[in-house]
Amino acid sequence: MNCLLICLLLLAVVDLGQSVTCAAMDIPILKEAARIACVASCQAQACATGYCKKRKGQKICVCSRCR
Repeated sequence: MNCLLICLLLLAVVDLGQSVTCAAMDIPILKEAARIACVASCQAQACATGYCKKRKGQKICVCSRCR
C-alpha cells in the first residue's frame, strides 16, 4: 500500500513539473533555466532530453528520445 502511494505521489509531482517547467520560457533571462528544468523533468521520466514548445497557446515541455 505504501509503495502504491509513493508511486502515485511521484507520478503527480513529475506531471506537475512537466506543466510548470516551461512557464518562464518567454522571459529571456529565465529561458535557459526553463530548458534545464524541462530536461530534468524528462530525464526523471527516462527520456534523454526535452524542449519547451507552445502548443495551442500553452507552454509545455516535450520529451524526446524516451526508452
